[in-house]
Amino acid sequence: MTPDFRWFAKRLGPDLAKSALLLTGDEQQALSLVRHALVEVGNGRGLPAASATAARLTLYRKAMADGVPVDRVVTVARGRDGVSAEDLRFAFSLGDDELSHAAVPADPPDLDVAATVRSAVAAVRRRKRLRAWIALAAVVAVAAGYAGIRLASRDPAVIASGTFSLTKDGALRTEVEQGLMAHEPDSPSAFTLRFGLPHGEWPAWTPPLTTARIRYAEETACPNDTGTETEPGDVLCAGWGLMFDTTQKWSDNLGNVSCASPQGCRGTSLITNAAVRILESDGDGGPGLAWTPSVAISGDGYKVAYLDALRHRWVVADLDGNQVRDLTPELTAGQLAQESTAMFSPDGGHVAVRLTGQGETFHTELASGRTTPMSHACESLLSVAGDGVTCEGKDASPPFTVRLDGTTADRATAGGVPSPDGKLRATETDGVIRVTGAATGDAVAEHQARAPGGETDVALLGWVDDRHPLIHLDGYGYFSLDAGTGALTSTSVLPADLDPRRAVLGFLG
Repeated sequence: MTPDFRWFAKRLGPDLAKSALLLTGDEQQALSLVRHALVEVGNGRGLPAASATAARLTLYRKAMADGVPVDRVVTVARGRDGVSAEDLRFAFSLGDDELSHAAVPADPPDLDVAATVRSAVAAVRRRKRLRAWIALAAVVAVAAGYAGIRLASRDPAVIASGTFSLTKDGALRTEVEQGLMAHEPDSPSAFTLRFGLPHGEWPAWTPPLTTARIRYAEETACPNDTGTETEPGDVLCAGWGLMFDTTQKWSDNLGNVSCASPQGCRGTSLITNAAVRILESDGDGGPGLAWTPSVAISGDGYKVAYLDALRHRWVVADLDGNQVRDLTPELTAGQLAQESTAMFSPDGGHVAVRLTGQGETFHTELASGRTTPMSHACESLLSVAGDGVTCEGKDASPPFTVRLDGTTADRATAGGVPSPDGKLRATETDGVIRVTGAATGDAVAEHQARAPGGETDVALLGWVDDRHPLIHLDGYGYFSLDAGTGALTSTSVLPADLDPRRAVLGFLG
């Protein structure tokens, strides 16, 4: 138990109690609601400082389950607590007629919640100790009863716990102290990594042999303090988690597998040595901020490129059982201290790594393994092809293409995200998705993307296939947009609560 949760409970408890008393009119019932909300959030969330809204919604849900009328809950939530109508609509599936609220009565007197807070903190502590014992029992079971790397059966309670991951060799990854955890969605459908690998303890990842496709990747938590002196170019933390769609037949080489049917399974694999944070320079040679070397996933979901925290170079892994392949030479501390990125071609046959601060790109043809270094004044990669790369020019200069033979050409086509077949491009401005021809730049379609409940933030993320751009509607999840009709269809392959700012998307078809 960290001091953070105790502080959170003490700070929020009195205010929750006033809301609960307005809902129930009974002091003991109110204190019971407060304890329930605090315990649920303490057991199920990451950083408590980010969980005030979650605690309020949990309290409302319990109150409604106990028979408190919906209109009273809405009145207290919106009128007193300032919870938005959209949050209530999304959390409880309420209609517009249910979201209007009456005037809120004056706040009740303060309740003594000290004992309630102590009880909630103790309950969360006991729960965490129980989880640790369950995890230990699982490790003992693996060591005593299972052979090799094959798990003959999986304990659903262990798989769904969300607080640790059991690797195939029986190693246990436990959650770190809450103050060192990243706050991530806690949902059975989401891939949540609520632990961080200890600094420097990053075993080399062996890519699994599988026909599964990578749906998306998320970074693990990063400790705030490595416990050692650091210099620019030092890797602070590592560990990117991959989520796969697979079948029961091909699930044995993956971890944390859950199956809705023999053909509908999901599993994970943790790239233990994929760098997550690297220390930058402050410009005078001293340590500055940290940057994140994001992984890259091919459109077919069979390949992943990442910055190896152990060997200090970009590498690519295929899910064919072979070893990883180098994409760059070993990077110096100066090169590591500056941002670099990787990108696949739409067909997954080529990958390029851009060293932003060095003005250099390494272009690799994966079939032959041939890597070609390219030097040019490129700000960032826009696309990768077999004969070179297209990139954004520096100082707002127009995009241009650099070929492997060193020649360059201005790009006459419109900007945007290319479709998998390269024939269309999509852009987003103020929620409007514009589709143009890649070769001509001529307009093909224009659609206003709207959420079911009205306006919301829209993000264009890529393409599901040659005809459907993928968009994210904040608060509603992921949708494919028909480029011809503008119709939105919710996509089930990505969890609605997956944060697009933290995730890297893979195969979407």
